Amino acid sequence: GINAEYGRQYDIYAVEINLRPGGTTHPLMTLKYLMNGKYDVEKGGFFGANSEIPKYYVASDNLHSPKYQGLLPSDLMSIISSHDLSFNIESGKGSVFHLIGSLSEFGKCGVTCIGDSPEEAQT
Repeated sequence: GINAEYGRQYDIYAVEINLRPGGTTHPLMTLKYLMNGKYDVEKGGFFGANSEIPKYYVASDNLHSPKYQGLLPSDLMSIISSHDLSFNIESGKGSVFHLIGSLSEFGKCGVTCIGDSPEEAQT
């Protein structure tokens, strides 16, 4: 394009502006809805509706292994149950799996792990 005021030639580049929710939206919304809570700016943490203990999460949409290929969603549910990985609403801790439709074919799924400390969420 040309700037009429100065008569200079400029190169024009397209810039993408992406206003859709990003990769951190899903885990944060999972935490928010499971805990019925919100981020407290003054305390600097996320708190459940009836809790003074901050909650932490670790999430991935790329938990993968070739060993997961061929597993059905029902197999994953059995693994979650037998290893006590499910989210416990009373303690506000545990894991929530998502993207399980890609487990059998691609050997990957997603998970959000919630705990009372960063270390607990990580483990």
